[in-house]
Amino acid sequence: MTKRRRRAARKQDKHERIMKFIEDGVFVIFDGVKIAKRGGDATWVSLEPGWQVFGGTESDLVIEYNGTRVQ
Repeated sequence: MTKRRRRAARKQDKHERIMKFIEDGVFVIFDGVKIAKRGGDATWVSLEPGWQVFGGTESDLVIEYNGTRVQ
């Protein structure tokens, strides 16, 4: 994620987050960027630096960026 996109994401009050089932796995998409992929042991693997995802279902996802909860 570029600095410009991170800055824009921080300015928004409402962020879009989606858990999406795609042919090659389950992903968390945050403001249009794939930030995590579901690992084989039911954990989330970060795809972008600074992002962490916890939880099992879309309704209980916890998303953090550089240690700060964003949603």
